[in-house]
Amino acid sequence: MGEVRALDEVDHLPRLGQVPGQRLLDRDPGQFGPRLDRFHDPPNRLDAGVVRAGDPEGVDARVAGEVVDGVVDRRVAAVGLPAIAAGVAPQPAATNGSSPLDTPVNSVAHLTLGETATNGSGNATDPVNRTANTTARITNQSLNVASAVSIGRADAAARIERYAVAERLNRTDDSGAVLAESLNDLAGRVATLRADERALHARYANGSIGAARFADGVARLDARARRLDARLARIEGAVGQNDTLRDRVERLDRLLIGYDGPVRSRVLAAVRGTEGRFALYAAGSGDGAVLSMINDSRYVREAARPDRRRASPAAFSIVGAGQRIAELYPLASTLKIEGGISEGTAVRGLGDGTYEFRSDLPFGSLRSYLDGTTRDVFHEVQYRRFDRMDQPASTASTANGTRLVVDRTHVGGPLRIATYNATDGEPVARTVRIGHRRAETGPDGVAWTLMPSEPRVTVETVGPAGGVNVTVEPIPVTPLNGTS
Repeated sequence: MGEVRALDEVDHLPRLGQVPGQRLLDRDPGQFGPRLDRFHDPPNRLDAGVVRAGDPEGVDARVAGEVVDGVVDRRVAAVGLPAIAAGVAPQPAATNGSSPLDTPVNSVAHLTLGETATNGSGNATDPVNRTANTTARITNQSLNVASAVSIGRADAAARIERYAVAERLNRTDDSGAVLAESLNDLAGRVATLRADERALHARYANGSIGAARFADGVARLDARARRLDARLARIEGAVGQNDTLRDRVERLDRLLIGYDGPVRSRVLAAVRGTEGRFALYAAGSGDGAVLSMINDSRYVREAARPDRRRASPAAFSIVGAGQRIAELYPLASTLKIEGGISEGTAVRGLGDGTYEFRSDLPFGSLRSYLDGTTRDVFHEVQYRRFDRMDQPASTASTANGTRLVVDRTHVGGPLRIATYNATDGEPVARTVRIGHRRAETGPDGVAWTLMPSEPRVTVETVGPAGGVNVTVEPIPVTPLNGTS
């Protein structure tokens, strides 16, 4: 998938354009400017192993810091976590020939919606852990001309607004007043953005809108957040050494966490027509949303729980945040340990009791954000590599010369379908139907798609001699050990 770039900027704006804004991962701790560079990360940077100490865009696991009294060390604050990973101890040996490092897709802890439903044995029974008012559907996301035009007009208006602020700064001796006024306006817009997000989730959850309109709403929210981020970046470049204004910039920047996911970026690109049509899983409830997609050879899932966020002064230190992360994402004993820290794993404080956790895993990677007041994760993005994914819960059927194998997964998860010649076991290319949707297995006989939200799904294919089908049920997702 092509890179979804940041919104266009007016080149060489007076004064503002001459002061480069520093980003959160910049190396010089003596300079201000730890803004989150979220909207500029291409959504196809999904490979495990990209977060490294020597990478200026990555996590430096050698630098330590701690949040004290709400003041954050603006360098990366790494914590020596004992083999922290996004999952539990590995399950029994894989059935598809994968390595012992592979982890079944449902063993990875996930940020979910609503309370955790359990059966008598204490196992989660509802694949989405959803409350009574939750909607989960798969929709085909594609170009929406009306939305694309509307977003384009709003982008143009936002660029004019940024230029107008730059002109005002050029013509005044009281730049602080102009910047404070701009930040007041931005604060109101961010508050409206968050309220509109909650309203969108609620409308989808109660059935007022369908999946297509919900996805379109997600795209519009993403576009609005990008415009606010671009404006905030310009203001940041002009605040200089004004500590009060800097703190306000950082607080607003943190409030935009959760609008930056790769699935949201892909939805926006599809609505604009810069990316092609794709299948999107969308679940929404009164307390959040889950989005997932297949991106080439990877599964991508992002979840947001705004109800778990307070953004108040730090409730514990960076060490305490690391310990809480270890509780939420249990140990994976197979991870490689170097110097007492999981390779590619770090926790850092962002201020106002907000902490970021990033981890490279043998089967993908994880990024999540923890609120120090609620002690829960409020935003999470997971990437899973198909070539390292073990899905032992297989269901198979053979008929009319074709063997059909379906590896079950959780609702909205990566569903693997394979077709083989029943006589010699060689893979064969087939058109496969999954409920009302269709997929094509390639020369290797394999197709990856998303697990529908129905309690039972029929997968079928037709070969030269006739058809074969398999009926599967989703398996439970492993929820975070959150408080709600």
